[in-house]
Amino acid sequence: MPEQVFTEAGPAQGPPSSDLPATGRRAARSPAAGRPAAPAREAAVIVVRAIVEALGGVRPVAHLAGWTTPRLQHDLERIAAQLGDRRRRGQVRSVRVSEPRPGVAEVSAVISRGARAAALALRMEAAGGRWRVTTLQVG
Repeated sequence: MPEQVFTEAGPAQGPPSSDLPATGRRAARSPAAGRPAAPAREAAVIVVRAIVEALGGVRPVAHLAGWTTPRLQHDLERIAAQLGDRRRRGQVRSVRVSEPRPGVAEVSAVISRGARAAALALRMEAAGGRWRVTTLQVG
C-alpha cells in the first residue's frame, strides 16, 4: 500500500520526536473533563491494534469512531472501501510513544502484513477524558 497521510489540520508534522516508550508517566489531564485520560502508551497500543484490524478487514472501521476525529474517520472509511478485497491481515510488532507535552502523544508502530513490514505514525491528543487520533500516516 502506498504511503497515506490523514490529518485534521493539514499535512503531517513529521516523525515522532523520540522513540522512547512513555512508561511511568502520569496520565494526561483533560481540561474539559478535569479527569485523567488513560496512560498514553496503554491507549496507543489499543488504538494501533484496532487500526490494523480495521484496515485488514477483521474489524469494522466504524469501531474506530470513538478514537478518531470525524474527518479522520471519514478518510479511514473511504480508504477501507477502496482497498476492498485487497485487504491483508496485519499484526502489530512494536509500538513506541513519545509525549512532547502533556495531553499530546506521538506514536510510531511497526506492523507486518504477510511477509512485509510497514509503519504507522499517529498523533493522539487528550480531550474530554480520552485520547483521540488527530493525524494518521500509513506507510
